[in-house]
Amino acid sequence: MLFLDLAKAFDSIDHKLMLVKLRCLGFKPNVVTWFHSYFSNRMQSTVVNGTLSEPRHIECGVPQGSILGPLMFLCYINDLPTHVRFSTSYLYADDTAIVMKGKNVNDITHGLTSDLQTITKWFAANKLCLNAGKTKSMLFYNPQSFRGNKELLVFNNQDEIEQVTQFRYLGVELDSTLKFDKHVDYLRKKVNQRTRLLWKMRSYISKELALALYNSLIDPLFLYCNYVYDGMSLTSKRSVQVLQNSALRAVAKVNKRYSATALHDELQVEWLDIQRAKSTCTEVYKFTNGKGPQSLTDVFTPVANRRTLCSNAKICHEISRVKTKFSEKDFVYRGKKYWEKLPAPIQRSTSLEIFKSQLKSLHDVFEHIT
Repeated sequence: MLFLDLAKAFDSIDHKLMLVKLRCLGFKPNVVTWFHSYFSNRMQSTVVNGTLSEPRHIECGVPQGSILGPLMFLCYINDLPTHVRFSTSYLYADDTAIVMKGKNVNDITHGLTSDLQTITKWFAANKLCLNAGKTKSMLFYNPQSFRGNKELLVFNNQDEIEQVTQFRYLGVELDSTLKFDKHVDYLRKKVNQRTRLLWKMRSYISKELALALYNSLIDPLFLYCNYVYDGMSLTSKRSVQVLQNSALRAVAKVNKRYSATALHDELQVEWLDIQRAKSTCTEVYKFTNGKGPQSLTDVFTPVANRRTLCSNAKICHEISRVKTKFSEKDFVYRGKKYWEKLPAPIQRSTSLEIFKSQLKSLHDVFEHIT
């Protein structure tokens, strides 16, 4: 996997080329004209030692902090995936990654190097610049079964791309063996900081306000991409659960001897493993209903049989047998196992909002691991 870094990505968008791309994407002439007006007559100045420079026209870039900025950038690089031959590209604003899978490291190295050279040429043609020094590579593998060469020698012209064993991508700490130990460390640091702050405030606020602060400042840390790292080890799961219990004790203003089960029942807060299971089911619902990347919607295509034609029958997926504990950590495997536990009426919800609402009120389906 390659994590690409673009130098001043949002400041490098060429306005004329942007308008051409909008036309190619099928935008109507009046919309393109609106964007032309949006980009036109923008000026900038700078101050050096108290002296203001003469204003100059801005011929490239999109306004920083605007709602349209990331969307415009995605439109600008939308055709990049069509130039990638051996790997698959994932675009999220300027956080672009290319992924290639295989059993031979040499083949992966060759494919990534070839695609990277093609991408670099595409960037140059579109007036963008790859920052090779901040671009990183990572090899993901099963430490239990893979004993071969783990060195990725990927080059961008004469520059060798640094290989790393951990990298923060879109707020999640990834590691080469997908243990997510570093992400747990990241969570521990963030949650402990906010829990200490909550303890300092606790004597001055009510339990209701403390719970509201937990829901707004601490719980989102646990919820963010929790279905991604649900495959972490049992030890890591228990470690993260301890963080939540500690934060909830601050909310209830009780000591560490207070029962965690009683704490969750009293505050009506779900255990983290149940949260992760429900988040995973939400993603599976999207993919089952064709809302997501093609690579995942294909994997979660329901099994066709006579029972699935009935309105009260469960929507089933084919679950492949796994041979190792490492394979059980896979999102697809976990997602299908969680999904089959849901009652048919919830699986067949007519909208995502209804599905989330019914899932939220569902109890005693997913088992809490103590």
